[in-house]
This record gives sequence, structure tokens and C-alpha cells, in this order.
Amino acid sequence: MKIKELPRMNIPIKIEINSFFSKNLHKFMFKEELNIAISYTLSLIILDRKATIKTISLDSGIKLVDISYYLSENYRYWDIDIILDEDIKQCENDGLIILDSFVIAKENTTKSDARNVYSSCQKRVLKGQEYLVMIYVKAEVIRVIGIKKLETRPDMINKSIKLLSNYLKYRTIKGVRADSHFFHEQIIYFLRFKEVEFISKPRRDSKWGDFQLKEYTTKINKNSFRYYPKEKLYAKAIIVESEIYGLCKILIVKTKYNNQEKGVFYVVSTNLELSVREILKGKKQRWQIEVIFRDCSQNLGLRDCQSTSKGSILMHIFMVFQTYNYLSSLKEKYGGTIGRIKRRICDSNHIITSVPDILKLKKVC
Repeated sequence: MKIKELPRMNIPIKIEINSFFSKNLHKFMFKEELNIAISYTLSLIILDRKATIKTISLDSGIKLVDISYYLSENYRYWDIDIILDEDIKQCENDGLIILDSFVIAKENTTKSDARNVYSSCQKRVLKGQEYLVMIYVKAEVIRVIGIKKLETRPDMINKSIKLLSNYLKYRTIKGVRADSHFFHEQIIYFLRFKEVEFISKPRRDSKWGDFQLKEYTTKINKNSFRYYPKEKLYAKAIIVESEIYGLCKILIVKTKYNNQEKGVFYVVSTNLELSVREILKGKKQRWQIEVIFRDCSQNLGLRDCQSTSKGSILMHIFMVFQTYNYLSSLKEKYGGTIGRIKRRICDSNHIITSVPDILKLKKVC
């Protein structure tokens, strides 16, 4: 798709960023902190990936300066949760909610605490800090609306429920999509009570167990599997009642016709009315959050944080996702990708040389 022409970036970027952030941040920040947030966003957009301690000079255009001090836990005066609540209020009813987590590796935060945790994005165990992320999706609109640091893996379930419960104070949810880490009786019970559908993959250590799901597969005549040419998969839906999870529709999916155990995976829906294609589509929708992690890592330095305190790391993550939300709003207007939007802004960086109104910093090193 051909990207539309972006507006000239000397004036519009100043106005648009001010407008975008002022919707939420000005209510909860002093003017100085709002300026820091805006300058940090500009540094993430205009400079290279590792822009976590860089910003824009007031007088001479782009210059490397240290603003990590301003993201320290003791210096910030704004509440991330309250600001994200404002993001939620701008969402529409009946959107999709997607949950996942990512890991900031210890090599990037050498003085901070860390633990061994499996990173689904990188498909390996890392020693680092894990963060829970919740996003909203409806049509072309995608927003990051929830961030929580996870102290332990079981902590993921409780904090996921808290994020969902908080979201439901303001907006209704069409459905929730998540990977197998979130397939837990507490989340399923909560969403059933709220009458929200949930599509996920059963965990290997769930109450069903891998062996029981494989038993379902072997008992089904392979001729009863239907081929779905668009998805290039064979699938069969069965309804199973569990004491733990209640009635669920399980999709048994095979990549090849003769597969019995290898090449078979399972998708679970708490909505029994959904068709096979709708459940497969629901599983695919979860990948939106993986795309966000990729875009933020490649274009905004999500995992390049060099801070050492928990507060600074969390503030960096928060600013990266707020910057993503801003670029995503431009993507809705002009098309293209997050990377291309960023590059088009970078191409115009030579004209951003005088922005004293929005880049007044106390200390420029």
C-alpha cells in the first residue's frame, strides 16, 4: 500500500505530539515533566534505536544529551496507571484485548534484579525482568493500554485479572486473546463471570494435560477432519466439559492429514457458538501483540534500556509504548508501517532545530 504524504515535520510534529500527549499527560504532570516526556518521545523517534539516553538540543538541532536522570523513580511525579486509564477511556466499546509478556534481558540492566524466565518472543530462557502488557485492538486502531512488572510467573495471572477488571470499569470487551501462559482457571472463571469470550491454547501443565488432549485426537476418525484451504490446515471441533474450566470448544488442528500426535496443536474457546474459522481467526489475532513487540524493539529501542533501577526501566518501557501509540495514530492516518512512519520523520529531522517551547530541560549534559 502506498503511504500518503506526511505533513511537514517542523511545525506539525510539534503540534501533533503536543496534542497527543496533552490529552492524557498534562493532567498528571507538571509542565517540566511533560516537556521531558515529549523530548524523550522525540528522541526515540528521530534518533537511532539506542536512543534511551538521548534527546534533542534546544539550539543546534540534534545532540546527544543524558536525560536518564529524569526517568529515575524518585524524580517522576506522574502515575503510569492513571495515565493508562486515560488511554482506555479513549478506546471504544467491544474491542479485542490481547495479553502477553516480554523480557528485558539482564545484560541490558546489569545492576538490577533478574530471574530466569522463558521469553516467548525470543523462544528461549533469559535472565532478566518480565513485564506484562495488555493491548486494545479494534479495526485499524491498536493501543498499548496496560503495563505491569512481574515479580514471579504466577504473578502474571493475578495482574492480568486486575488489568482486565480495571479495563471493564470503563469499556466493554468483545473478547480476550492470549497464549498458553494465560490459560488458567482463574482467568477463565473471571471472564465467564463477565460474559467475555476467551481464546487461547491449553497449557501443557494444565488440568487437561497433554496426554488427555492427545487421547481425544486418537479417538477421532481422521476422515472427520475438515480441510480449510485458506488456513492450509485440517481441523475438528469438539465440545468438552471440565470440572475446572466448564464447557469449552476445543479445536484439534493438524498441519497434515495423517498426523496423529506430531504436527497437532489445540485451540480452546469458551464461546461454544464460534465456528472453526472464527476460532482460528481468534488465535491469529493474538499475533498483533508480537508485532508490537517487534516494532518497538526494532524501531524504538524497547530492549535497549541501559538504566539500572526498576523505576527507570519501567518509565523507559512506558515511554516506548506511549511513543508507539503516537506512531500508531499516524499509521491510521497515513498508512504504511511503524518503521516507515519513523523513517519519514527521521528524513525530516534536519528541519527540527528550534523547539524551545517543548524541550525546556533543567539539565543538558
